[in-house]
Amino acid sequence: MNKINFLDCTLRDGGYYNSWDFEYKAVNEYLKAVKQAGVHIAEIGFRSLKNDEGFKGASAFTTDDYIDTLNIPSGLSLAVMINASELLSGFKIDNKSFNKLIPKRRKGSSLDTIRIACHFDEFKAVINSTARIKKRGYRVGINLMQIGDRTIDEISEAAKLTNLNNPDVLYFADSLGNMNNSKVIEIIKTIRRHWKGDVGIHAHDNMSMAISNSLIAIENGANWIDSTITGMGRGPGNAQTELIAFEISEINKKKCDIVPLNKLINRYFINLKNHYKWGTNPFYYLSGKHGIHPTYIQEMLSDKRYSDNDIINAINQLKIEGGKSFSRSKLVTMKNPENGIISGDWSPKKTLSQKDIFLIGPGETTKKHIEAIKSFIKRNKLLIFAINNEKILPEKYIDFRIVSHPLRIISDIDEFKKIKTPLIAPLNSISKKLKDSLSKIRINNFGIKIEKDNFKFKDKSCIIPNPLVLSYFLAVVSSGNVNKVYMSGFDGYKLGDPRKLEVDKVFDLFNQSKSKVKLVSVTPTLYNLNTISIYSL
Repeated sequence: MNKINFLDCTLRDGGYYNSWDFEYKAVNEYLKAVKQAGVHIAEIGFRSLKNDEGFKGASAFTTDDYIDTLNIPSGLSLAVMINASELLSGFKIDNKSFNKLIPKRRKGSSLDTIRIACHFDEFKAVINSTARIKKRGYRVGINLMQIGDRTIDEISEAAKLTNLNNPDVLYFADSLGNMNNSKVIEIIKTIRRHWKGDVGIHAHDNMSMAISNSLIAIENGANWIDSTITGMGRGPGNAQTELIAFEISEINKKKCDIVPLNKLINRYFINLKNHYKWGTNPFYYLSGKHGIHPTYIQEMLSDKRYSDNDIINAINQLKIEGGKSFSRSKLVTMKNPENGIISGDWSPKKTLSQKDIFLIGPGETTKKHIEAIKSFIKRNKLLIFAINNEKILPEKYIDFRIVSHPLRIISDIDEFKKIKTPLIAPLNSISKKLKDSLSKIRINNFGIKIEKDNFKFKDKSCIIPNPLVLSYFLAVVSSGNVNKVYMSGFDGYKLGDPRKLEVDKVFDLFNQSKSKVKLVSVTPTLYNLNTISIYSL
């Protein structure tokens, strides 16, 4: 068996969990530890120009300046990955981006290998960039994503195209984690019929097959293999470096010292895993089984707004609608009314005009100050709104529950049937089958359309910038000509959390809209909201 090139991509693939913000001391320890464990190449991050989604750490950009600060052990090569979408303009190489992403020749950089991650429709254009990158002295790897759902003819065509510019390695990625040993063998045999160069595998562990698929790939002609420490990687993660190291050591007939890596795992990576909780579970297993992008599961697991039932219902809906590519908008609604307003038949103005509203939010501060909130509500004539099926306040206080997410309605349908509190929901945006099951629930049907960066308020419907229930609520009270909204439990997320950016943008857009509704938070919040103390009221 030929020598196997062992590549660890923890700092790149694992960065999907911690925004590529790894402790600098740990990065230097990592480089030394993986070298002693037998790793030949450490892919230490993405090389990216995108900087519009909150704070990201050094391994999101992996600049040459950053690389030059690292203590790189002798004999360990460094790699970065570039997403094809950043190299291309349409289906041609963007020269300006190319020169920004790869500014130096190999002799002037500590970097050795550049891998390009691409989808099948980008492959031809990416292959055409291979020669240009190699002229700058780098080894080049092409990573074909989501190969498991491609036909033999499509894979054959890609393998033939690879010969045109001869990258150093052609990788195939089990992006959805839905491949078994037989599929891996079939793909390698197909590639090998047309491409005689190096072949690599990047396996995901949705169905606990990452190590097995990697080893079966090696047995059938692959000679590059990816792994990550403790499997840290997007979704369920990857084959574990600390386990694969023993197999590679045996194949390459080279001793490996796993002790430094194990110490680093115990000191650093175990804490990360306990916090972010990557690794396969029943939800990731189902996503692999049904070809659903694992980021759907990762996002829902990290968001307390999704219960286990929500996740199962989302998976069932994605099975029908398709979920091979991740879409945050689809995650939030699963049925996004993009094309025209879906009309309603309830006018909030008749019920809410000139009223003051109290909105009970789900945050810990509502629970902490609940007695003061109850006292304030009892002393004032307010209409009380609760989000979804939140149970912080007893039902006798609640006048309306507001729901915009079909998955919420599905998950909480039995609870909604038990209570007499009316719902406000975009009834016409959900399926007929679901509507039929809601016949015993009193629903005020207020229509909805999603339109990026826009708020518009109509008599029986609205346009909102995203399908969050907060956006829907703000539209309802604006259409209803409400005077003031007191809000509790909108605690907010930490700086850099994408959810904080999303909600901050909702409030910014709302403040720029034509709404005359005054918003005031009566509990502590990290959002840019006018805040007073519930105790002063």
